[in-house]
Amino acid sequence: MSLQTDSDNFNNSGTQLTVLILQNPASYTIDGNIYFWDTAGSLLGTQSFSLAAKNTLVLNTATVVPGSSGAITLSNNGRYGDLWRPTPRERRPVRRS
Repeated sequence: MSLQTDSDNFNNSGTQLTVLILQNPASYTIDGNIYFWDTAGSLLGTQSFSLAAKNTLVLNTATVVPGSSGAITLSNNGRYGDLWRPTPRERRPVRRS
């Protein structure tokens, strides 16, 4: 399994909502887990995923950790560069540790 070494923030408090998007441009299924942490470093929740080849996962993070904010990390069994998190400005691969 590869583990993301950087993290994204999420905020599902008040009127805010975070949607996580993962893309699998590879020709095989990528399985993994998404971890949600509070600002003190405590685990708030997890969400497993199985992302088929050439597909996209769109996750409303409020369905996993409503009313919370913090950091997101993930683990997956994809090769480096085969799982992408698009952002408004760029597409970037999930890094391996």
